[in-house]
Amino acid sequence: GSHEAFIRAFRRHYFMTPSEFRQQGCLSHNYHRPILDTAMLGELAAQHQQSPRLRQVPEPLLRGLSSLMHPDQMSGRPLMQQTRRLAADLQTLFGQRQTPRVFIYKPRPGQCHYFCVMVAVEARSGAAPAGVETLRMPAGFRATFTQQGDASLLPVFLYHCYAQWIFHSGWHFADAPVELHLPNERQPCFRLTLPVRTTPSPSYHL
Repeated sequence: GSHEAFIRAFRRHYFMTPSEFRQQGCLSHNYHRPILDTAMLGELAAQHQQSPRLRQVPEPLLRGLSSLMHPDQMSGRPLMQQTRRLAADLQTLFGQRQTPRVFIYKPRPGQCHYFCVMVAVEARSGAAPAGVETLRMPAGFRATFTQQGDASLLPVFLYHCYAQWIFHSGWHFADAPVELHLPNERQPCFRLTLPVRTTPSPSYHL
């Protein structure tokens, strides 16, 4: 019924103001609102009972290989296929000594048309091989969620972490890459690690 009411409703639904939407150019966040059926609603109800593991971590230095992916490709199977390809290339360079880790972030603040997916290992001494990128993660708090299931549950799992827990927990997003562990034969579960802070970020861009 008024301009102010519209802004409040828009922000409540999309977690940004209309002017922020105009600057960003789209409504894509690191989660997509999934189409919820009865089974997925059941999964959400079960996950609501599971609190994430919160811990404080130092600043790690990582080296890895990355690829740009469109938000439409961030569903379970395409993302898993791409990270497996990057992990195989990374293990060719560094061997099997470390388990590759998957990080997702925006290549530029405020940009939401593509995400950067990096598969990385902790940096050792010596120079990085040619073509390998360096990622310096800031120290701070991390919230780690775990969900048993296959790739079809990834959208609802991300929705729970981003669109439910973070907006009701009292914690706030921190401007840093998120880490996503994808299911495999040894560990058939998803694990998502969000960088969080106790106070609102002055400028949230992730």
